[in-house]
Amino acid sequence: MGFGHIFTGKTIYDFLKRQSLELQDAVDLLEISSDEDLTEIKQHLFDNHHVTLLEIGTPKADQPYHPVIGPGDRRDKNRIEVKVDIPFIGRKVLFDYQPDPYISVYLDLGYIIKAGDSLGGTITAVVAMTEFDAEIFKSRLNNFLTSISKNIPAINAHLAKWNDSLKNEIDGLLEVKRANSDKMKAFMKEIGLDINADSTNYLVPPIIKKTLIPSPMQKEKSSESTAIPTLASEIYDDILQVIVSAGTSIERKPSLYFQKEEEDLRDIFLLFLETRYENTSGHGEAFNKNGKTDILLRYAPDNSNIFVAECKVWKGKSSLHNAIDQLLTYLTHRDSKTALLFFVNQKKFIPVLSICQAEIKKHPCFVDEYGEATKGSYGYQFSLKGDPEARFRLQLLLFHFD
Repeated sequence: MGFGHIFTGKTIYDFLKRQSLELQDAVDLLEISSDEDLTEIKQHLFDNHHVTLLEIGTPKADQPYHPVIGPGDRRDKNRIEVKVDIPFIGRKVLFDYQPDPYISVYLDLGYIIKAGDSLGGTITAVVAMTEFDAEIFKSRLNNFLTSISKNIPAINAHLAKWNDSLKNEIDGLLEVKRANSDKMKAFMKEIGLDINADSTNYLVPPIIKKTLIPSPMQKEKSSESTAIPTLASEIYDDILQVIVSAGTSIERKPSLYFQKEEEDLRDIFLLFLETRYENTSGHGEAFNKNGKTDILLRYAPDNSNIFVAECKVWKGKSSLHNAIDQLLTYLTHRDSKTALLFFVNQKKFIPVLSICQAEIKKHPCFVDEYGEATKGSYGYQFSLKGDPEARFRLQLLLFHFD
């Protein structure tokens, strides 16, 4: 429990800058198209990045008590203490930022600020006296409340200004994102990463005549690097749909997975992925960065990676963490969308799903979750090891091959 100043950390402008960066990151993770209705997206962004103003509630005092005074303790033997809980609405972290203008105050009561389960929390202060005197209690508590409250109007003025400008900020970021997304989709189409429209039945791959379309990205002879496109969202979603459709069908056909090893099952999925797209080649146990990944789709003309996945047989929660760590060793900053496939050969499937959903959030590179796409398919955001700013999408897919 401390004494001293409050609202004396970084300035409120640092807090607002962080809010702006978090909003930008949230928009960067979105995949939107030119004809998409952005109403719900805008409301979602506004709800998540709107900042609740600080508000102090009515204090509630506990029963007074005599603290234990040990040997050498200089406090008065007749000391009486009363704990007072002061509820507040808003984010606890705001008490650490200095507003502009700022009023310097000193808190002469010991206090602790705790965040609650939802937005808000409690300031617990201790009022000390040497006798049961209500006036002294009220005076000291009122002085404490006044000191806390002096900078709240200035803090709230900054927050209100941020909230008022938030909708326009979101509109501007989404327009830029939509324009860039359209450019990316046009670019992906130009270099040949189009869906093969004839491939509609994943488990009966049609005969496909692959058309080699040269990439417009030319590498100079003296250059040490090649520009590699990021996998378009709609193609990533289609890849996941191919995997889910294939896996669901295999689950209904035990002859396809009975007594099959991990590599055998991987090759079944790889077959449908490789035949699904023009100008791509599929590889099993392909080299990528620091090891061999189970499934690697490459854009044929320049051999650039477009999708990386790892396949594992479920052997408990430790196998989940090990598989994520293994996948992380393969990835580079160019691999923005990946998948992790687990083949579950246990009788009970639902408990495994629950374990995975709980355990994956404990991984040190876990950032956020996108939720359940279908039963056994869950989306997450992770960061690269050693580079927390580099983010990628990881789809966890589980199939019951009992």
